[in-house]
Amino acid sequence: MGINKCFIGRSFVKVILNQMKMDVIRVINMMRNTANIYLKVAKIFKKKMQITPKAYLKKRRVKLLTKLSLNSNLSPKEIAYELGFANLQVFNKFVRTEMGLSPRELIRQYQK
Repeated sequence: MGINKCFIGRSFVKVILNQMKMDVIRVINMMRNTANIYLKVAKIFKKKMQITPKAYLKKRRVKLLTKLSLNSNLSPKEIAYELGFANLQVFNKFVRTEMGLSPRELIRQYQK
């Protein structure tokens, strides 16, 4: 009986590993397809809008950042969330790079 359990255990592990390999292959193929679609859409976007999707997103974020800093009582963390930043450090760096101020300084300046 010990031999059968060992054999069944190995077979089960092989099945699981094969399934995992197939899942990894599916994920990789999906990522490739997604990347190809993104590149095509980005090319069309740039042709129509005269700006890359990344630059457009940055421009929209700066515009919304200014609006939220002026017209709300949101904290920098809440503004970061509203702008789609999952990481507060990335948001702080974005604000400093684009606006030349820390988020708190920016909010103070706009709320005067």
